[in-house]
Amino acid sequence: MSQLEHEPFFAPGGTNLKHMAKYMGFSGKHFKSLNPALLKDLIPNSEKGYWLRIPKGHLANASQYIQKYF
Repeated sequence: MSQLEHEPFFAPGGTNLKHMAKYMGFSGKHFKSLNPALLKDLIPNSEKGYWLRIPKGHLANASQYIQKYF
């Protein structure tokens, strides 16, 4: 999958990116390659949230993850 095959998704502060990637069926490494600006595997709780790049076609999975864990 090309890095250009992604779509934006707003994830709230406190989101664990490794856990989210695993839930969606992707490796943390692949998720990081789509979001190189993120230095850690967690969106800080002090942040309202962050616009992530997620693999195209997985908005429903990302939304389900947020609904389940937030």
